[in-house]
Amino acid sequence: MRVYSTLTVLGLAGVLAGVVARAADPLPQPAAEGWTSEAFAEAAAAELKHLGEALQSAEGPALGPIVGIPCDVLRPADLTLENKDPAFVVRRAGAATGPRTTLSDALAGLRGAFSRETGVTRCKFKVIDVRETDRITRQFVSLFGPAADGGLLEINATWRVRWTGTAEAPVPAEVWREAHEETRHTRPEPLFADATDAVLPKSDDVRRQFLHGTDTWREQIEVFNRMYKFAYNGLALGDADGDGRDDLFSCQNGGLPNRLFLQQPDGRLRDATAESGLGSLDATQGALFLDLDNDGDQDLVTSMPSGLVFFENTGKARFALRARSPVAEAGYSLAAADFDRNGFVDIYVCRYHADRKEGAQLAVPVPYFNAENGGANYLVQNLGPAGNGGWLRFEDATRETGLDANNSRFSFAAVWDDLDGDGDDDLYVANDFGRNVCYLNDLVPGGRAVFREIAMDIGLKDGGFGMSAATGDFDRDGRRDLYVGNMFSSAGNRVTRQPKFRPGDPVGIIGEFQLMARGNSLFLGRGDPGRPRFDDASLVSGTTMGRWAWGSMPADLNNDGWEDLVVANGYITGRKPDDL
Repeated sequence: MRVYSTLTVLGLAGVLAGVVARAADPLPQPAAEGWTSEAFAEAAAAELKHLGEALQSAEGPALGPIVGIPCDVLRPADLTLENKDPAFVVRRAGAATGPRTTLSDALAGLRGAFSRETGVTRCKFKVIDVRETDRITRQFVSLFGPAADGGLLEINATWRVRWTGTAEAPVPAEVWREAHEETRHTRPEPLFADATDAVLPKSDDVRRQFLHGTDTWREQIEVFNRMYKFAYNGLALGDADGDGRDDLFSCQNGGLPNRLFLQQPDGRLRDATAESGLGSLDATQGALFLDLDNDGDQDLVTSMPSGLVFFENTGKARFALRARSPVAEAGYSLAAADFDRNGFVDIYVCRYHADRKEGAQLAVPVPYFNAENGGANYLVQNLGPAGNGGWLRFEDATRETGLDANNSRFSFAAVWDDLDGDGDDDLYVANDFGRNVCYLNDLVPGGRAVFREIAMDIGLKDGGFGMSAATGDFDRDGRRDLYVGNMFSSAGNRVTRQPKFRPGDPVGIIGEFQLMARGNSLFLGRGDPGRPRFDDASLVSGTTMGRWAWGSMPADLNNDGWEDLVVANGYITGRKPDDL
């Protein structure tokens, strides 16, 4: 089974999911708008940051008047071993049940897990819930640094803190531990290293193009070139020159040339854009390398404002423009599979806005938690040789296959896989601002496919800000599982649980908003062949906290036979380099 998909890589100037404030605009004042819980959360977060700075100081925590406050043991001795292999050791503990201690001793014990010479090198707190009447906050805690017993250590925990003092200047009064996890990488160096500078071509034109952000180019390139402010331009990996090594095609914003980089034997990239014929200046959102004409090499399809553009690989990474399908204008990402089993791979195009002119604007979803005013997606069917000396025939098969059902969402990405185990490719689509959709492929004799949209019926309810989707067999039971990249929002988790949030709305509607802030989702396949069913294992698996997630994919990082998860995340870079 040949299944291809794209992972849209969003730049640091990525698409926003809310209102963007100009740098000169005043910041919101929660207390002035009646959101005293948010003002309290901000003040508590500032105090927690001071606590983190104390953990990171060479002298250790200097806590002053709060040194003796009651506190659970923050690094328990009875950690349960969850995983041990040559690369990683993972230990966990739940809520504290034993004798209590003081905050100063608890923090000293926590800091003792790290190297005495370096201590904690990174410390972050995220306040995820506020009980204003009880003066209690709940927060995620993340610590990282060289481990005391060698290697690198990351601690992720959940604490509750009771506060005294005023809402504007809260003071910690008591700390409880809800959960604790330690992951130790057994080697002193990180598992991955940034190789961008080492592999990127040294030529000035390449480095100037790639080492400047979108804002720089928007000051120099005319708007009519579709230099969108949101840099949602993807990448495609494939063997363009047939040498057995993966090469890289980089989609670019309007007015900048798309680039083809060929991987050399030493791992470096050579800029082959000029001779490849792929250096178009059209705004390009998504791309795929795939063998469209079954001649054994990798062709290329790109998504541009004018539609899908197909390039034939004529040999040794030389490409010829062969076809354009205008039915899917202004597509975002692409996913491909031979859905009709005719031997030729087909393309599914995810679109976001209903009007391609809106691509440079923020979305206006209606309703916000279940928006249905986005752009229609398209299935472009590959019918094989065109005849009369032509190349290939492509037709819009969206309506005839039933993929026009529930097809007006803000779609970011899709993935093909045999989700029901009946031997053909089904389709899952991740949508921003509300529910994702799943289409089961009922392939009948003769190659005619009819899709049924049944996400809610089979347990695939996911109402977050859908950014990506990936499949795998994470529990190794032979059934396909699904992981969906959404956005985790600490502010969303806090606000949607306050009495002030949308008073009078039904509990179900409030729950929809809370689900949007929860984060990523993991669904485990539980059905029989032809009768799919999925269980939501997001919370029990601990996979919701992918931060502001964009793309995700399975990968066996430690070669133990189990598929791990890699999540690409981030947000717009602000004035502080550590704001992500």
